[in-house]
Amino acid sequence: MPDKNIVLFAEVDKTSIPLVGGKGANLGEMTNANFPVPGGFIVTAKAYFAFLEETGIKAKIVQKIDAINVENTEELKKVSEEVRALVQKTKMNEALKNEIMVAYTKLGESRLAWLTSTELPYVAVRSSATAEDLPEASFAGQQETYLNIMGKEAVVRAVKQCWSSLFTARAVYYRKKQGFSTEKVGIAVVVQKMVNSEVSGIMFTAEPTGDTSKIIIEAVFGLGEAIVSGSVTPDTYIVDKGRMKLLDKKTGRQEWKLIRGGKANRKIMLPEGKGRKQKLSDRQIIEVAALGKQIEEHYGAPQDIEWGIEESSVLILQSRAITTLGLKDKVEKERGRREALEALDAKVLIDGLAASPGIATGKVKIVPTASHIEKIKEGDILVTKMTNPDWVPVMKKAAGIITDEGGTTCHAAIVSRELGIPCIVGASDATRKLHDNQVVTLNGYNGFVYEGQVEIKVEKKTEEKIIHLEDVDRLEDAIKIEIKKQPKIQKPARLKPMVCEPKPGLMGIATLIKDERKMKEKIKEQMAELLAVEKEREDAEKALEAEERDEEESEKLAEQPEAKEVVKEFGEKKAEEMGESDYEKESIELKELLEKISAKVKVNVALPEAAEKAAATGADGVGLLRAEHMITAAGVHPAEYLRMGRRDMLIRAVRDGIEAVLKQFNGKPVWYRTFDARTDEYRNLKGGEKEPGEENPMIGWHGIRRDLDEPELLRAQFIAIKQLLDKGYTNIGIMLPFVISEQEVRKAKEMAKEIGLEREKGKLEFGVMVETPASVWVIDELIAEGIDFISFGTNDLTQLTLGIDRNNERIQKGFSEMHPAILRSLKRVIDKCKAAGVTTSICGQAASDPEMVSKLIRYGIDSLSANIDAVEHIKHVVLVEEKKMILEGLKGKEKHGKD
Repeated sequence: MPDKNIVLFAEVDKTSIPLVGGKGANLGEMTNANFPVPGGFIVTAKAYFAFLEETGIKAKIVQKIDAINVENTEELKKVSEEVRALVQKTKMNEALKNEIMVAYTKLGESRLAWLTSTELPYVAVRSSATAEDLPEASFAGQQETYLNIMGKEAVVRAVKQCWSSLFTARAVYYRKKQGFSTEKVGIAVVVQKMVNSEVSGIMFTAEPTGDTSKIIIEAVFGLGEAIVSGSVTPDTYIVDKGRMKLLDKKTGRQEWKLIRGGKANRKIMLPEGKGRKQKLSDRQIIEVAALGKQIEEHYGAPQDIEWGIEESSVLILQSRAITTLGLKDKVEKERGRREALEALDAKVLIDGLAASPGIATGKVKIVPTASHIEKIKEGDILVTKMTNPDWVPVMKKAAGIITDEGGTTCHAAIVSRELGIPCIVGASDATRKLHDNQVVTLNGYNGFVYEGQVEIKVEKKTEEKIIHLEDVDRLEDAIKIEIKKQPKIQKPARLKPMVCEPKPGLMGIATLIKDERKMKEKIKEQMAELLAVEKEREDAEKALEAEERDEEESEKLAEQPEAKEVVKEFGEKKAEEMGESDYEKESIELKELLEKISAKVKVNVALPEAAEKAAATGADGVGLLRAEHMITAAGVHPAEYLRMGRRDMLIRAVRDGIEAVLKQFNGKPVWYRTFDARTDEYRNLKGGEKEPGEENPMIGWHGIRRDLDEPELLRAQFIAIKQLLDKGYTNIGIMLPFVISEQEVRKAKEMAKEIGLEREKGKLEFGVMVETPASVWVIDELIAEGIDFISFGTNDLTQLTLGIDRNNERIQKGFSEMHPAILRSLKRVIDKCKAAGVTTSICGQAASDPEMVSKLIRYGIDSLSANIDAVEHIKHVVLVEEKKMILEGLKGKEKHGKD
């Protein structure tokens, strides 16, 4: 094996992984086996290790990385960023820099007879970790790739960026979890000529589910980054490996392609006809498959291959093993599902996004527009392009719902979940493929629609126990510690400023001048010391805040009288020494304690008719009671009631709807959200045609802004609530939607006061929806105006923060409430509200997502309002997370005590 800083592909093979990493070794192996690989060279791991040693940064990196607690996300991110910055700002040895530049220049050389010309080429600069693509570990994709690099200095910079990508948060996390030493894992960098592919894709020489008899090829027009990123739907071809016969092909509709253009790839829109074409001819499919089969035979193992076609030639960009471990895992996970589907012996007609769980069988009714909704009868399967709030009355009749468009946070998905109706969205062409009165079975768990009536059994998931044997003693210890209380961290004292006393008399002037000079020097030193102390103070304050947050849950535990009783009765015995009945009793009591101190789990209610079902979940109240559907039940637009002079009918509709829910949740808070319907909704109701037209109703005239412009609409709702208070109800909260300023809250409260509604803690509380970025950033002003609670509407907050239309299925892949911008917004508001004693909650779709719930519990949220079908599961998630926090807090105290 060559021991050099730079090697050509032809100089290495599959045994060279320690020097050139998995990617580099594979490219060398294929080059030497005469597979069509674009030319290039590799900056070896030897060069990387020499860079660390020569510059003296190795020890710093190892120390920082080895000290990370990878389960602490903030710490992992912070330290990994520090190490990456250290690598990138450290200068490379001039000799190595020149070697890289010379090798890059030679890539662009071409010969004609005795003449040589050089044109600097575009290259891809790819990381190749020395433990990457091994059978026992998969580092692939954890380090960076830089495309369309041109120019000698640019290549050198990209090499250093690849080196630093060895320390991305995800790569560090993976290595620590797998037990790889920071000192031993190196990185090589592949520099390869770019291919300006006309068609490109990925090929698996065995099905990822484990079937080794087939080759799977995916293809798109243009560069392969579009397919790797999941941005477009590719063609999929299945080839029988033994017979080299095309078994199946599915053509995807491609709206755009990527081409190379300057420093960045460019997106080119494709004509409709072009985008629907098959990307590879049948002959080319077999040609690509044959090449894949040869590569697999060469390696003796199934391969994951990236390929491209340039000027009619198929080129191999990289190949790596589909690891045995990965295949085994996928086979095990897939086997059960596949056997269940085969046992069904049912034809799948439609495949969309599973939006609301459940199984439903019924007759299909295609409903093109809201004007045709009379077609729907009780128990039918509603099939349409997309629903809107006008459709709610008819949606209640449906046994299941299928839409062509939309993602998991579209109107059809949200309402279906709240009504407990199975739903599939984003099914593309359901309105074309299905037909009226056709009997189908809809599976809201996996997004499939089957032909005819199909019996489907859904496995009940087993839940993790809340209290484990090994946790019992630790929870008791946490109670004991909190009852005793521990002293808090002390802030560092500020240094006193230095003072120089003047000397008396003329004779002292010279000495004074000399002393002043010395003093200035000392002041500089002291200023540096002061800055260090200030930094120490800031760090201590942050530690204090974190500790206080962690201790809040434990403090709540200690405040419970039952806590002392548990310790008193069981505290002297260890769990393993206790009898089964005592252990069971103690576990039950500890679980009851957790339920008492945990964040409350409420429920969203869209319709009064769903109140009984919602109450049966045992939810701690209603975190979102929508006004719209109860108001429109009579088929009249709310504004039309006022135009007809029938405010009394509007008041009655609101009052009766809220009261139906209050009765089911006696003694538990019910938060009523005032009217919030866009102008494009409810147009099919009487008077709906009079609604103004808007370019973008989603961010238009609705929510509190409309209520203040049409105050009679808001007054009618306030009067309804006043009548309920007069009847003796005391568990109502008024929630104002789409707020962007404290002035809006002030005007609404003034209007309520005129009617006789006074804000009173525990009886009538006022709150706001935090669903606009503006409300996040004016939360201080909203609190100062006087509110009792806030509730996050994450669907709109995510949409407005990320600039993504949540109803557009084409861009659903970018819609995520877990985006850092959303998480930071949630944490900011929770921190501000906790400091001011304002209750925090969430009622958006994210409240039904366990991953988001875990985050919010850690941030200190007071309650979560989940969809009816998710309440039980979210309660479980909350208890588990609260228990973890108590135990983690105890571990921290134990460690602090040992230190």
